[in-house]
Amino acid sequence: MKNLRIAIGCFSLCLGKGGSERVAVNLAEAMTLRGHQVLLLSHIGPNGENTPAYPISPNVRHIALNCSGWHGEVAKLKKILIYEKIDVLLSLGASAMHFFWASACIGTGIPIIYSERSDPVERIEKINWNRQGRMAALYGADCIHELLPGYMNTIPQELREKAIVIPNCAPRNPIPALIKDEGQKTLLYLGRLCEEKRPQLLLDAFCLLADKYPDWNLEIWGYGPLEGRIRGQIKKSETSGRIFFRGQCDNPGQAYANAQLYCLPSSHEGFPISVLEAMTAGLPIVGYKSCNAIANIIEDGKTGLLANEDSPESLAQALDKLMGNCGLRKSIGAAARDAASAYKPDGIYDKWEKLFYELANLNFDTVSQKLDREEFLHPAALSLAARQEWLYRDFEQPMPWSFAWFKNCCLNLVNKLAGIKHFLQGYKS
Repeated sequence: MKNLRIAIGCFSLCLGKGGSERVAVNLAEAMTLRGHQVLLLSHIGPNGENTPAYPISPNVRHIALNCSGWHGEVAKLKKILIYEKIDVLLSLGASAMHFFWASACIGTGIPIIYSERSDPVERIEKINWNRQGRMAALYGADCIHELLPGYMNTIPQELREKAIVIPNCAPRNPIPALIKDEGQKTLLYLGRLCEEKRPQLLLDAFCLLADKYPDWNLEIWGYGPLEGRIRGQIKKSETSGRIFFRGQCDNPGQAYANAQLYCLPSSHEGFPISVLEAMTAGLPIVGYKSCNAIANIIEDGKTGLLANEDSPESLAQALDKLMGNCGLRKSIGAAARDAASAYKPDGIYDKWEKLFYELANLNFDTVSQKLDREEFLHPAALSLAARQEWLYRDFEQPMPWSFAWFKNCCLNLVNKLAGIKHFLQGYKS
């Protein structure tokens, strides 16, 4: 079979180190090692960022574009795709920025894979985007990629024949964790500090257990919008001397190797790479049963423990069972390591390569070829709401009419009222 020319669009590649960005870089390098030519495409950041946050191989090419959605940039990208003779384009993400890559494929015959990187309902339809936009993306794609089998239920029945499940892959050659019973032990959090990952719940849960387990510390690795809040919470805690904030982690393998137990208290995830990293190191995992991704990856009682209720108390109960039982930590950690073997990189990349070949063989029989030849997708495939959102929405802000949007509105109103009250008090005095 011929070597392929693959384009991977990852909007946020230059904006930070996250799961999608790491998948884009790792997949690009894996396909390059198999003899294919890979072009990484991304957005130029608001401050001119145009270098991938993760280092890339010299054999992988990268182009940063102004993905604002205007005609000129779409036309520019289309010229690049044609000049590079791209066989297939993979769009990694779950927002209206998918349409930037999709629009450029119209008239080129290039098939496009829409890869959803988050929980389709809890994250994509409610926070990142909306249902109209997501449905437009699903119908307009030549292939739909999901991370977990459970996510297939959110795809309309008539589209499931063009959908495929490929999970994230585990890291190669992990450093094994030493599950010990003596000396100081570490409960680890490694992940972005944001609302959906809820690190504050883990802090509260650890404080509930701190007196019972004086030989345990909590170690927090990560960065994000909640950093100030987490630092403040640590400072106010009576156990602050045993809670260590480490910041951004450049060597996650070593962080897992030094830990005894890993906890990710997220409300929703796509397919958390950090959980796979912890499993391959032989760490038992603790999370919430309400998180679809974690509940699909972790077998409760065998490869980890799942807290039944979304509260610090319920999380503390699950942690308590493992912090106080070294034998249980060892057996569950060993089972987690064995389960992670199902996500070995070679097998996962075999599936991706097979999919790329299947899509490249469509020979111009793509969904976009059936649309009118215009810079934007035809209204039949791209709803008006989705198109307007792409053009006019500020993607730094929460999805309009979502819970996060209403929360921001309420906070802004409270702040304005507080300002008016302060002004009136000053005026009276």
